[in-house]
Amino acid sequence: GVKVFPAAAKAGAPTIDVYLDFQCPNCKSAEEAYGPTMVALAKSGDIKLVQHTLTFMDDNLANTASTRAAVAVTCADTFGDKYSEMTTAVYAIQAVKEVKGAIGYEDKSLREALPAQLGIAGDQLTSYQKCYDSQAPKGFLKDVASKSYAAGVTGTPTFKRNGTTLTLTGKETADEFKAKLLNG
Repeated sequence: GVKVFPAAAKAGAPTIDVYLDFQCPNCKSAEEAYGPTMVALAKSGDIKLVQHTLTFMDDNLANTASTRAAVAVTCADTFGDKYSEMTTAVYAIQAVKEVKGAIGYEDKSLREALPAQLGIAGDQLTSYQKCYDSQAPKGFLKDVASKSYAAGVTGTPTFKRNGTTLTLTGKETADEFKAKLLNG
């Protein structure tokens, strides 16, 4: 899906578009290294953070794990406002190695363990599980993919600042990364 943080950023705040796939090992590394910085800047309104969840790794690995994880995160946002928390939780259980044809994420983890870990319970959990079971966000995810490809995104993770792709080595410190987000 697409998640925008915050609903209203400060005037003049740059828009940071992040493109990720839940089966992408480099995306997991980027999320661990840069996720907290991006979320903190978004919460303070210093950036408008737009996260785009892609699923192309399903084709690469001949499974549906990227789609199911993206559905889980989208459902967690809809029924619990837990997008960033669910993103972190999903990456925390990412397979150590990409194996073609492997299941990737287990439905039981995405449907039960992770939402419980995040405190999604009661009616919210029931609604979350209905959303997950129906795979309701799948059409939305296809739309995100087509718009991402149209925007010239050919791999993940990709970071854009006001529409321009940021060149990152993956070795930036949190402060260096923050400076690139704020100043280009």
